[in-house]
Amino acid sequence: MRRYLSLTMLILTVGLVLLLAACSPKSGSVPSGIPDTGNGTPAVLVSPTPTLQAASAGSKVGFYTFVRQNQLWMALNSENATQVTHFDFSQAPEVFWQSPAWSPDHKHLSYLFNALPAGVGGGGCPEPDYTATSSLYVLDTSTQQLTSITLPQVVTDARAEGKPRSDSWQYAFWEDAQHLLAWYNGVTGKTSNDAGLYRYDVQTHRLSKVVSSEQLGATSPINAQQGQSMLLSLRYRQGQLYYETVEQPGQQDSRLAIYRLSVNDAGAPRQQVVELGKENWCAGGQSSALTQPGWDVSPDGTKLVVQKIENGTPGQEASSLDIVPVDGSATQKVFSQAPTTFLAQNVLLRWSPQGNAVAASERHHITDQGPYLVSLDHPQDTQAYAPFVSGAVSWRSDGQAFALQSSEVAEGMVPSDVYLFAPGEKNARLLEKDARVFSWG
Repeated sequence: MRRYLSLTMLILTVGLVLLLAACSPKSGSVPSGIPDTGNGTPAVLVSPTPTLQAASAGSKVGFYTFVRQNQLWMALNSENATQVTHFDFSQAPEVFWQSPAWSPDHKHLSYLFNALPAGVGGGGCPEPDYTATSSLYVLDTSTQQLTSITLPQVVTDARAEGKPRSDSWQYAFWEDAQHLLAWYNGVTGKTSNDAGLYRYDVQTHRLSKVVSSEQLGATSPINAQQGQSMLLSLRYRQGQLYYETVEQPGQQDSRLAIYRLSVNDAGAPRQQVVELGKENWCAGGQSSALTQPGWDVSPDGTKLVVQKIENGTPGQEASSLDIVPVDGSATQKVFSQAPTTFLAQNVLLRWSPQGNAVAASERHHITDQGPYLVSLDHPQDTQAYAPFVSGAVSWRSDGQAFALQSSEVAEGMVPSDVYLFAPGEKNARLLEKDARVFSWG
């Protein structure tokens, strides 16, 4: 989604600029490659709405959610979707929803969102990430009991109505059917030990901290500290917390890498899984466009797909997409047929549920290319789709299709539909009108 800057987040971004000492480009600029209106505000680029054939009636099988008019809708076991939230966003109309996460048994659904007043623009380096200060809820899908997870308490009688609250959660992953793992960034500008990974038990409603930010060796993005590694993104697979960092941000030779840490063994040291390369990361008047290279971990946790930096020089960016086995065996290049302009920007990568395919898409609407698909049975072939859309894909549980919305901007700014993409079909189909953040369970 295109991010828009509220006054609060503008202050945070300015603080980060000062903290990183010349990390950001000159005032009024946006990261290299992001469309600019000319006054420092990212342009809202919307492709003409194509005429698409409707997806078949059986395309929305299983469990899924989507957002419509700022509210979350949910469908259980292929039934019709119903609205499950009724928040009042009138004072905070720019709502940044993350993809909800279903528990393995589909009895619980976690979701995060951040609601902000009408924004005043954007830009800067790194670009603002409004998901870093989200509220976290867990819904019992059968009883409709809603739990609000805050620190240090858990509110089990929460209501999905009224004015939205604000918090500092950013990621949520189901460890198993009973336990949710969630990452907390800490309160902006506050020095504390709150930042870290927490485990929430849906039966006992107990919340406990299992990993601290100190163990990761990287600071929270909303409390970045000069000279210290910064956390860029997180994943969880098979008992391991994987995370992407940038070391010495604001330098011309900043180093990016992916590490992993055991969630269940508090004394185990972190391990580097793969180095992504070095670049000019938000240093001086120019910065590489590859500020957050894409990556993902396979469902079985045995390999990663990563975007490696081959050239991080501003204006000359180049990267490759590789399959990297966790055991250290030989890597394999994929998406070799993707355009070089596509690979010169941050991409988003998502494994299929069966681990036999990977989808790649632009993080932002920049080059009008993608999405693309590679099957591990034929890794030398890259399937291109039409029409162009950007953003993170959501795979259907059977791995036979994935969904993407037509517009990346925040809810309420530009209407959006959801498209269905299937392996072997070049053209997308219309899956859901007036919807965004479509997510299968």
